[in-house]
Amino acid sequence: MIDRLRAQRAIRPAVVDTSALVHTAWDLGSPLNTVVTYFQIIGAEIRVIDCDSDLDLTPVQRVAYMLNKGYLFGSHFLPHDALTTQKSGKTFLNELNEVGLRNCKAVPRILDIWVGINRLRQILPRFSFRIPACERLIEALSNYHTVRASSTGLALDEPVHDWASHFSDSCRVVAEAEAAGMLHSAGSTANVFRRPVTVRAGFRGDNFQEEPEDILDRFFGSPKRRVRVIR
Repeated sequence: MIDRLRAQRAIRPAVVDTSALVHTAWDLGSPLNTVVTYFQIIGAEIRVIDCDSDLDLTPVQRVAYMLNKGYLFGSHFLPHDALTTQKSGKTFLNELNEVGLRNCKAVPRILDIWVGINRLRQILPRFSFRIPACERLIEALSNYHTVRASSTGLALDEPVHDWASHFSDSCRVVAEAEAAGMLHSAGSTANVFRRPVTVRAGFRGDNFQEEPEDILDRFFGSPKRRVRVIR
């Protein structure tokens, strides 16, 4: 899918909007399974510009890796379990703050995962994805799926917890933060006198690209919609 899009589009270097903050959304697991999605809020658009995965890093190493990207960070949105006290006696959110990652926020806990999934479905048309940085994220969204479970006698479709869910759940955190009004309060515009943010790799395109299959069709079976891919 990504190769076809690349072949159909003109390719030219791009930079990140220097007046826009870069926020992150997380899905937590083992270090290798932790996914961090980077995004900007450009008007109504949620522009996904980068994604970290498969990094076997301690919190100190991970924060250093993130800060080394040179982004002008805004807020960092983590799932509610970032507030769980660990064996160290600290929460993961506290650890991130202590090692230099500021403005870390846990999104409110939602008891029914489908509330967050459905919210993501609603706001997905606002998303744009920068490639090649977000190719694996798009692949994961296209492979996010459910399995029929009936252990209680009531047939239910449960999201499958696998490699694709880690990426997809980071996007769900964006949707849950948006539903809680946290994206609006996080802000979108950076101080113009601060150091500009430059993305040194990747491509950008300004037009909509019609996908032959929506990136969440396999999971949701929803109608076709336009997905904007930034190169």
